[in-house]
Amino acid sequence: RMPVHDKLTKTLQPPLVTAQREASALLSKRADIEGQIERVNEKRQNAFRSPAQTFGDKMKNAGKSASMAGSEAKLQTELAVCDTKLKYVKQQFGLELYGIFEEMEDKEGWLPTDRSMRGIYDRARADCEKFNVKKRNKQKELEALG
Repeated sequence: RMPVHDKLTKTLQPPLVTAQREASALLSKRADIEGQIERVNEKRQNAFRSPAQTFGDKMKNAGKSASMAGSEAKLQTELAVCDTKLKYVKQQFGLELYGIFEEMEDKEGWLPTDRSMRGIYDRARADCEKFNVKKRNKQKELEALG
């Protein structure tokens, strides 16, 4: 493990490690689900090699097809949930860091020394300020309406 020297590294490391663990677990789960989807697709392709001859065979194939479609839909839903959770982890990481940076700037006058981090923080701060201005304007409009 590398020694922690500067304030930026000390600040980033704990939330980054947490976010990385959660994201890695979700990415692993996502890969498993994608593998299951592949296997379901292969199974579906191999299930109906020869056309059904009788009405009973046709009904059996229809049941198999519906069951396979249901399994695939379930896996696609699980994949979408996994993607949503991954996006949430990333958003929470950003919110946590922004809160830390904002507090350090307000209390200590500290700003990130790394240019790319500073740029990200400055853009986020500008976005937050735009949002707060809109929010204040809406509150004024509501107060004016009574």
